[in-house]
Amino acid sequence: MKRRAIPRIPLVIAAAGAGLMGFDADITSFSGLADNRTGTLAVPRSVYTLGADLAVGNFRLGGGVLYKKRDPVYAITYADGAEIDIGNGTYTAPEVTRLSTTLVSESWAPHAPRRGTPRDPLTAG
Repeated sequence: MKRRAIPRIPLVIAAAGAGLMGFDADITSFSGLADNRTGTLAVPRSVYTLGADLAVGNFRLGGGVLYKKRDPVYAITYADGAEIDIGNGTYTAPEVTRLSTTLVSESWAPHAPRRGTPRDPLTAG
């Protein structure tokens, strides 16, 4: 009796995920700010991923996109009496109470997920 090889059928895995990893941090102590100033960093709370993998035997190809709703923001808040030079003028709080910088980037970015073993979809991605 002759044995037939079982054909390998491509395995397609679709995955989606959401991360709630953002935070708001007080970074005054290590940002080198003068007295009467506080620094904060706000990182987006939600990041979403959508991707797909194609596995044929030991060959695996995958990719996807990452989406974030907002950009990180670095802000300096000025307390009463704090001074700041902007252009040719010097301002004292409460004339200026807060300056912020938004670290702008695209909402969507491609990604190549980290891989598990080719036949273990639970550790893929």
